[in-house]
Amino acid sequence: MLTLLAQSQTQAGTRYISQLTRFYASITPEDLHLRIVAALQDLGAIKVQSRPAEPPAQVVLRVGGYDARREEFQGWIKIEQMVIREKYISLCIFEKSKGNPISWRQLWKAVATAPQVTDFVLKKSRR
Repeated sequence: MLTLLAQSQTQAGTRYISQLTRFYASITPEDLHLRIVAALQDLGAIKVQSRPAEPPAQVVLRVGGYDARREEFQGWIKIEQMVIREKYISLCIFEKSKGNPISWRQLWKAVATAPQVTDFVLKKSRR
């Protein structure tokens, strides 16, 4: 079942639902956390706060700001460690709590494709 999750097509989603704003990365949650914070800082005008989380292999970020239409958005970025096929990977989930879902998805895509993050994002292999 976990193997199926890792092979999901979340990166190619065309409509917003909360399950489509996630990605898997080949680095630890701590490394991914630092890279995501750097990517958000490069986007500008986005506030980021780290929150303590349980279990210890999980990192939680509170994110907020204003989108291109000057509407406020808020949400969480949760990064947790997983083991798939005996390899440690990170699962990063973006959860919107306030704001436009399209803007939230655009933020997710901007982070997933940011230079600091994109090289570590696991993509579905083409057959």
